[in-house]
Amino acid sequence: MSSVTRSRAFRIDPLHDAVLGVALARDRTTAVRQWQALRARTSMEALQQGKVRRLLPLAGHALGIAAADLPAQRAGGVDEADVAALLDATAHARREHTERTSWLRPVVDRLAAAGVDVLVMKGVALALSVYPAPELRPMVDVDLHVPAPRGQEIDLRGPAGEKLDLHWHLHPAVVVPGLEAESDLGFFERALSLPALGAGAVMLDPTDQLFHVLVHGGTNGWRSHPLWVADAAMLVDDRNGDTFDGERFVRMTRAYGVTVPVAAGLALLRERFARTPRFVDGWGAPLAVERALDGRLTLRQRRLYAEIAAGRGTKPPEWLPRVLGPFADTYHYWATQSVTWPRERAAREFPGWLADYWRLPGPRAIPGKLIGSLNVRRPRQAP
Repeated sequence: MSSVTRSRAFRIDPLHDAVLGVALARDRTTAVRQWQALRARTSMEALQQGKVRRLLPLAGHALGIAAADLPAQRAGGVDEADVAALLDATAHARREHTERTSWLRPVVDRLAAAGVDVLVMKGVALALSVYPAPELRPMVDVDLHVPAPRGQEIDLRGPAGEKLDLHWHLHPAVVVPGLEAESDLGFFERALSLPALGAGAVMLDPTDQLFHVLVHGGTNGWRSHPLWVADAAMLVDDRNGDTFDGERFVRMTRAYGVTVPVAAGLALLRERFARTPRFVDGWGAPLAVERALDGRLTLRQRRLYAEIAAGRGTKPPEWLPRVLGPFADTYHYWATQSVTWPRERAAREFPGWLADYWRLPGPRAIPGKLIGSLNVRRPRQAP
């Protein structure tokens, strides 16, 4: 195992790792063997809790029991109760996917009619493009990249008030200071159509998609978000037939300062799950990308990545509120947003970022907000 994947900042939760081993097994025999070993030490109840439950549909598919009409007796090697639980997880994910995408197409059509570019991100785009069936990639919400401020002018809710997760940028790492409005143009220019969601919908091309999955996984904490591993593995699976522009991938990774999380993600895919992207150069010849990603973590990044890894998704580590009190959530989110930036940029942009995050008119309003938050937390003295 590489020194990067041994880093404390880049480790997968052991339970997530075990279920991913089943879900990403190369053949059913291996999947069944790993499932039996997992179930010998882990209850089904534990597998149905938290983030790990979102991996169950893909695990069921690898075990050959994802089809709703599959008789239990054909699922040899898997307990009948487990078959029922896995089928139920898949059926639930199928319903969720249908509910979320059935109203999404009209929203995309409204945006397209208004001349607004719509880039479908993360779960929906991946479910519809690289997974064998959409329900194998459960999702919490629907993510759209809509250039600001145009998206704010359109009604972006579903018929029952469902809220979209709108992004003005692909990721904080790709935002160039002073060129914010132009930072994402290249991703839109290379985007591919996503006809399942209407003529106006596009998604990232395979190279940009892999880059985004690895960066998002690294900056949001490996231990908290296991789906990024499945996303990356499905993207690079040779059954999808995609090749990746190695020269552009290296260029972006270096330019945006994310060589460490990207190299760690590629190493994990190769070493643990036997998945290696087919990177090629401009002539179509194979390109060894990992060797070109020789970045090192700064002390600031090492500290922030470790703090992110110890967190629980969007929630900070349990010890952080004891240190920062009411500001722990804010600091943790700041860590995920700025970890790829050098110290000078982070210091320069923090006041404006904090004012925007707290919905203040500007950085000058920050001291008043700080004082107000501390006063709210301060217990009243008895008379």
